[in-house]
Amino acid sequence: MKDALQYIYPRDMLYQDAGQELRQSLDPVRELIARDSHFFVVQDGRETRLQCCGMVTELTVPETLDALHVSDEERELLRSTPMCAGGIQGYRHDSPSIASILEPTVECALKGAACMSPPSATLANHRYDQSVFSIHLRRQGIACTRDTRFWTNRGNRRTREAFNSVMDDHRRTNGVVLFSRRGWGHDYDKEGKGAAVPPYAQYIKTKLKDEISV
Repeated sequence: MKDALQYIYPRDMLYQDAGQELRQSLDPVRELIARDSHFFVVQDGRETRLQCCGMVTELTVPETLDALHVSDEERELLRSTPMCAGGIQGYRHDSPSIASILEPTVECALKGAACMSPPSATLANHRYDQSVFSIHLRRQGIACTRDTRFWTNRGNRRTREAFNSVMDDHRRTNGVVLFSRRGWGHDYDKEGKGAAVPPYAQYIKTKLKDEISV
């Protein structure tokens, strides 16, 4: 992301990981990036049963906190600070968050395992780049949006309804802008056959057909 921002300057950037998809226009995201200079979204939690929001210390190992010199006071604050999604990041080309959030996260990654990926870390107790990213957000006093239009987790009620909607009708979005392609288990499979995948390819074909026919 850091290199990409330098390459595309002076354009803005939205990074979205491969486990997600777009369900409608990105205009609401563009507007938030233009207004706030950044775009960050809350993440689910293990103890919250996939609902908003998981706290930073719930899935961050102590070694990473030590490597980032997180004080006892900060650790207490992080207990009530929501984790933010590392896979959804937006930056205006002149955003202060590039220097205060993105660059320190990259710096931690370049330090090697001691900072971002300690030996004790697993996906059961740590979120690697997302953990570090969320710590820096807290240090800058940046609160990630809780707007369910952008929260791509399958535990989100609006996302659950959107999934059921698009399984029935590819034209429907239920207001969702960013949508998850991961974790759709048997609870969401209408035929009860196990994991279901939202029919995104058909959705795109339908949208293109609609636009071309106008």
